Amino acid sequence: MQQETAIPEIRTEIIQQLITAFIIDYNEMIVHYPLTMQIELTEHLGDIMFHLIRFANADGCSDGWDIVQEMEGLLLRKYGKYLAPYWNRNFAGYFQLKTVLLDKQIFTAGAFDALPAENKVLQFKEAVVFAKACNTLLMKKLPLLLLNAEPETKQADKTEEPPDDKAAFTKSRQLLAIHFLLSAGFGIEPRSGADVSSIARLCHLLTGTRFTNLQNSEIYKKYLRIPNIKKGLPYITDLQYIRGYFVGLNLQKVIEAIDQEIDREQKEKPAQRKIKG
Repeated sequence: MQQETAIPEIRTEIIQQLITAFIIDYNEMIVHYPLTMQIELTEHLGDIMFHLIRFANADGCSDGWDIVQEMEGLLLRKYGKYLAPYWNRNFAGYFQLKTVLLDKQIFTAGAFDALPAENKVLQFKEAVVFAKACNTLLMKKLPLLLLNAEPETKQADKTEEPPDDKAAFTKSRQLLAIHFLLSAGFGIEPRSGADVSSIARLCHLLTGTRFTNLQNSEIYKKYLRIPNIKKGLPYITDLQYIRGYFVGLNLQKVIEAIDQEIDREQKEKPAQRKIKG
């Protein structure tokens, strides 16, 4: 009886319409900005997709919404009125799963009201397909933008990987070590009660990295994604590197937590790791 109103597993046409709407929004927004901001906004959109899909749930909303709002807020405080062409497109709204089909005009108001309740919500599987497709487009666009950019002057707070093997204390490894120490040692989890801003300030202290404010802090931006700063082999390599330091201190809880994360990452299928390139 319910088969007539049950939604298909994946509504391909609706997803394609959302992708088209996103491409139009992106192309019409990006032309308002100089190259450096085009690069930053393209990367920022990739991060938003990663968080909202990673924390999406079956209720048609996202547990990562608070993180995304904070990321958007930092961008708004940084650029103020200059962010208007971006802000007015409401890119985060693509992952308000309960309202996106109406807000992005996939259906008219009348047609949307006539839909059965279960058909009004963008389903989790559909949102994942949409996010991966758009993210692929963004990751193809990003190298084209970077190829037109001047070489980036390295700054202490932006150094990701050292130029030689001697300088192995990368920011990623330092932040991972702090994360697992706080998590396994003290039960302090980011995004689960703990204030990421406070943790980021502690990370600046422990890593000896100066900053003027959190809006400009690469450490803060990285910690919003912790522990998934990287994926695949580079991530496993970092985990194995920091593990040795905790073995030397015989901190078994931390070692076990790192081992579990290594095991999880090794078992994760490559297809599941393409949400963010």
